[in-house]
Amino acid sequence: MNRFVTCHARLTHLSVSRLIGLLITGLGLVSLLVSGCSETKVDRCNKLVVLANQASQDIQALETQNSPPTAKFQAAADILDRATKSIQALQLNDPTLQGFQQQLVELYSRDRDSNRSLINPTNAQALRQATGQLQANHATQTQLVQAINAYCQAP
Repeated sequence: MNRFVTCHARLTHLSVSRLIGLLITGLGLVSLLVSGCSETKVDRCNKLVVLANQASQDIQALETQNSPPTAKFQAAADILDRATKSIQALQLNDPTLQGFQQQLVELYSRDRDSNRSLINPTNAQALRQATGQLQANHATQTQLVQAINAYCQAP
């Protein structure tokens, strides 16, 4: 009987030690998963940058098409509309990136509206206004892209 108790005590001690080891290992893995899954600044930036770059590439692809200008303006407006909605739907926790997100949404919305105005301008003044707005937006976009890149590349 004494031998059974000693064996059981060793088994219980081994089981408790093993359970504690497994628990510590499990907690370590959970900690690794949580820290491994937390977004870095680069991850957060990439969410925004990928969508902006995709819209830019899609619009640049329109230049190579042999479509009438009005069809290109419509396609650009559609691309910008989708990009605006996608960017607006991003869940960003970084206040600086949220500001960039809002600026991109506003910029793409203005670009979309200007492209739609170019499809069927009511008069020469409307044509000049839409064209001027697109040129102003281009300058704003250049500055915004530089600001986003500077923020995202900073440590």
